Amino acid sequence: MSRSKVRSIAEESIKETPDQAVERWMDEYGDSLLRLCFMMMGDRGLAEDAVQEVFWRAYNKYHTYRADGSEQAWLSAIAMNYCRSQLRKARLKPDNAASALDSVPDVSSPEEKAGDTVIEAVMNLSSKYRESILLYYYQGFKVREIALMLHVPVATITARLRRAREKLKNELKEWYDE
Repeated sequence: MSRSKVRSIAEESIKETPDQAVERWMDEYGDSLLRLCFMMMGDRGLAEDAVQEVFWRAYNKYHTYRADGSEQAWLSAIAMNYCRSQLRKARLKPDNAASALDSVPDVSSPEEKAGDTVIEAVMNLSSKYRESILLYYYQGFKVREIALMLHVPVATITARLRRAREKLKNELKEWYDE
């Protein structure tokens, strides 16, 4: 996103009330946050609850939002932190993606089956690798933005992405051999 676009969003958000901002965020980022929470938690119901909680927390913390940053990054950081805390509290590990994929219709083409296999492999990664992959590939954040969101150095995110790709490549080896 260009600096002028960020600046115009920042100027626009100064005029907004918290209610208006959250409503706009729900329209603009709701689906993206739902995908992120679903991939983190492995359950659609829990993901929907998480997204509601994210917007509730964003509303309550509206005064702390710095308009010079990315709204999506701020909301995604809230979502990641919430999902992590819920998983920790419940000692849940995302289901083995088979149950997470229950809501996906039966697949018939090899491409769709490969896509489900990739999602399953991503969901089976440990949380630090899964988070990095989700934010980078599924949410489209830059490495620097992910590092800021997760409060770790850029080199750490780069290493996590490299290791996660290696793990995925090993797990998905049979798909590459075909």
